[in-house]
Amino acid sequence: MAVRATMAGLIAKIRALIGDKNAPQQFSDQEIQDQLDTVRDVVRYQALRPAPTPAPNTGVVQYLDFYGETGYWEADAQVFGPAWQPLTAADADFITGHWTFASSQIPTVWVVGKIYDIYSAAATMLEEWMAQDAINSFDVKTGERTYFRNQIAKTRAGLIDRYRAKAWAVTVRQYREDAMPDSGGVPVAGDRIQG
Repeated sequence: MAVRATMAGLIAKIRALIGDKNAPQQFSDQEIQDQLDTVRDVVRYQALRPAPTPAPNTGVVQYLDFYGETGYWEADAQVFGPAWQPLTAADADFITGHWTFASSQIPTVWVVGKIYDIYSAAATMLEEWMAQDAINSFDVKTGERTYFRNQIAKTRAGLIDRYRAKAWAVTVRQYREDAMPDSGGVPVAGDRIQG
């Protein structure tokens, strides 16, 4: 699949997290998008949290700003009003999940789109980079100085640990095969918790 224009902000964020902004770049935009697509969740009609904006000395409250439960949205997310009508935001910050409208909206405003676990994607890409470096790198000694490539590996390993700690938790629902399923549901292998 070709690189989607709506992924530009997320790709730039991953490049910043893994230190791959300068040329020559280790990963192509396509490789980053492919990795992000493996940690994508589709959101259907999530209610956005309204932030009231009171007008001074009038008692009038407007609802211009709405926030999603999480950030890191693909830039093709769409917002809808309480009658399910499409809305056009004056500004949208897809990284933080903040939509701003030029005129007051009646809550509830809903969003449909895709969110990404950027920290999981960044950690995986750093692991791939470390693996490539392990094959292609070596220490260099020039005169009395020695340059150790393992210093880069230690830094990347530290980032991997930090990013894995920030990644969405994956939970597993346990069930007993010798018991009746509750509410007739089918057991689910696992869910992701965005946090």
